[in-house]
Amino acid sequence: MYRIPYARHKKSNFGEEVDLYAPYYSTLSYNDIGGYPWYNVTIDGTSLSCPIAAGVAATIMSDKYKTTKFTKDTLLKYLKDIAQKNIVDIAATPNYFLNNGKKEVYSKDNIYNGCGKKYNNRKCPNNLCCSADGRCGEKYEYCAKGCQAKFGNCNY
Repeated sequence: MYRIPYARHKKSNFGEEVDLYAPYYSTLSYNDIGGYPWYNVTIDGTSLSCPIAAGVAATIMSDKYKTTKFTKDTLLKYLKDIAQKNIVDIAATPNYFLNNGKKEVYSKDNIYNGCGKKYNNRKCPNNLCCSADGRCGEKYEYCAKGCQAKFGNCNY
């Protein structure tokens, strides 16, 4: 699943009712065994979806271990509660897309470029515009198709 609206891939493995949809495609960068760098390599398959879902579940369980003892059913309910709803282009219900519930992406250098509702309500620096998709900028392409006025300057 790599486009909006998301769609079930034709090679996806599924039954009559899917509890949660997870990404079919993932982009990563790494160094191979010889040290050669590979950047923005796209890999795919449901064999990738499973470890992503397991990783999200494990992260949630470790974040909440002091307050919540999860069972299979309570974890699934929690994952559905924080899932992105009805974004997969499919008539089947329920329609939940896996989400970890986080509002921002970790930055090892503490530099965050996103803004607005999707980025922990962060405001743009230097009087920049906060675009509809959460990017700070000052050019027409950032703000012509929507601006989040609470998070930046919309006068471009």
